[in-house]
Amino acid sequence: MNKHQIHDRVLKALWQWADGNDFQFRPTPRIVTATGACENVDTLWAVSSGNVPGDYFFAQTGQLYLEMGLAEVPRAFTVGSSGRAEAEIDHRHLREFTLFEVEGRGGFDQLVDTIRSLFAAIDRVSIEWGAPPIASRMTLLR
Repeated sequence: MNKHQIHDRVLKALWQWADGNDFQFRPTPRIVTATGACENVDTLWAVSSGNVPGDYFFAQTGQLYLEMGLAEVPRAFTVGSSGRAEAEIDHRHLREFTLFEVEGRGGFDQLVDTIRSLFAAIDRVSIEWGAPPIASRMTLLR
């Protein structure tokens, strides 16, 4: 199986998981102001806006938009490209990648249940192609 087939399978599994757990898809902007940073505004990629005034960036996350959407729905998710303009690439950081994000109302126990369920869905797909399951290695899930 090539990397594109794996990417396709994982995204399909995540989408099916979200649908099966009553998460509603919410598209989020990919070109944003500095509010699109998730950790550090220094790693935002500037986007040339031509003749439109202002500073614009490639979004790192849709988290803010998903959180605002919780006023309308109890659970929301989005999928989109994300990236960080980091000076170096190592085995833990990619400059650009596909990001699957979920947000939901509830407390800590509900959050842990959601994480368990999500990783179980990823594990089902991973096991199909012989990859070791990841949920069993996460201390939060025990």
